[in-house]
Amino acid sequence: MTFAPSGTELNRRRGARRIVGERCTSQEVRARPNGFAYRALVLLEQWTNFFILVGTGAATLAGLVFVALTINLQGVTKDATHRFRAINMITGFTAVFVVSALVLMARQPLVAVGIEWLGVSAIALAINTYGYVQAFRQRSSLYALNVFRIAGGTLCYVGQIVGATMLLLGAGDGIYVGAVALVGTFVYLISGSWLLVLGTPRDTQSAD
Repeated sequence: MTFAPSGTELNRRRGARRIVGERCTSQEVRARPNGFAYRALVLLEQWTNFFILVGTGAATLAGLVFVALTINLQGVTKDATHRFRAINMITGFTAVFVVSALVLMARQPLVAVGIEWLGVSAIALAINTYGYVQAFRQRSSLYALNVFRIAGGTLCYVGQIVGATMLLLGAGDGIYVGAVALVGTFVYLISGSWLLVLGTPRDTQSAD
């Protein structure tokens, strides 16, 4: 025997649908610890597919970079520019994968996600900057060091840091800033990996 839901129950169900976009039941709404924490959980849930896609792509492309390095190992190791570029590409893809994995961990508050994202992106930016500084200092294959690419890649990491800081301060919009910067970083890493593959044979042949 079934009973029609009361007016109060109908209103509660409608409220649940408005909060989570048809993904939540009234029982979950009643069980939420507090409004802010619950909104944070819902916000991160809505980004699950994005971080799965980005993290999977980063892991796959990191493996392809390793294969490319194995094929052109001699040319990469003998030239500082290509050596540090390879380090930067591997570090970048690893950072994207780690950020995606950390964000996908269950039931985290925005502050925790902000701290994790800030730490990973700051480390990746430091390694990226150090690599370019060393490449300029050793003055090898300077033609491969494009100022616009260096500035663009740095801005992408800075964008991630800004977005992570916003999350750390409790601003949910920070995930949009960080996600856009993450996609920009992804494009930067893909183009850098392509230049690494194309540039190494050129130097190897000229050296011979």
